[in-house]
Amino acid sequence: MGRKSKMRIVVLAHALRTAGGRSVGLNILASLARVKPALDIVAVVPDDAEYRDLAESANVHVETFGSEGRIQRLLFDRFKLPNVVKNARPDWVLGLGNFGLRNPPCRQAILLHKPHLVYLPEELPFESHKERFVNGVIRRNLERSLPSTQIMFCQTGVMRARFSKTFPSFSGVTRLMPNAVSERVAVSDQPAAPIEFTQTKRKTKLFS
Repeated sequence: MGRKSKMRIVVLAHALRTAGGRSVGLNILASLARVKPALDIVAVVPDDAEYRDLAESANVHVETFGSEGRIQRLLFDRFKLPNVVKNARPDWVLGLGNFGLRNPPCRQAILLHKPHLVYLPEELPFESHKERFVNGVIRRNLERSLPSTQIMFCQTGVMRARFSKTFPSFSGVTRLMPNAVSERVAVSDQPAAPIEFTQTKRKTKLFS
């Protein structure tokens, strides 16, 4: 990477590959590069064209992770990712995927945006066995990250309060990072209403 001459931040966004998570990852990284040009950003991201395009910014270096399998992701997180971060010699690590590193080489901040993690399993009776297992793995990774985390970002005040209730041992600070609506999900290539709605066009439709 060469000699570090300005503040360097490693952003962990490699889990944000679809839907709203992808929008969050792309928006935050693009915004950081634009409004904080003095930052040296190392972005660990999915092997995706829009993420790779971030490297066009002079202050962004992209490290891609291509696999979508959970086992491959666990192995990457456990063995390769700590070395990627260590070699970057960062001043901060920012984890955008609900948890960070257990032993980061510097200070760490995490963005928490999966609400299931701030509810106890008994408060989620409608979770499937698969969902409960996946959320349990993420929750354990989050818990292991907390002793080495200085800042926890939450998207709403309610989530911030629930985080403090669910993880009372967290000794860092909590801050709000609201999530804006993105053009990536707001602009549709199908502006017309679905054909199924034509039969009920004079009725009120309720989404829940």
